[in-house]
Amino acid sequence: MITKDAFFKKVDGLKNQTITSKSGSSSYSDIIRTNNICIGIRSGSSGSEFKLNLDELYKAYEKSANLNTKSLIEFMGKKRCRSAAIAIMMAANLLDEYGNTLK
Repeated sequence: MITKDAFFKKVDGLKNQTITSKSGSSSYSDIIRTNNICIGIRSGSSGSEFKLNLDELYKAYEKSANLNTKSLIEFMGKKRCRSAAIAIMMAANLLDEYGNTLK
């Protein structure tokens, strides 16, 4: 099992990268982590900022064998950042292309 610290370090490795959502319809850039919060920018027409609570995301990762935007509702509610969360975990090699957690 990957530790929370190792999980956070994998997210740190995405700094200055642009990543794409699983569907390819969205991209996310300017990703940084401050303590337990991951912040980035949604590319495209909105250009809005997203914030992820990495403690919530790690809890979902730790308790689930497979994650997608619907299964994250249990851990994150209906926040608009669920697609970004999946994209970040896939880019950080925490999820495979099918949403299976890589532990």
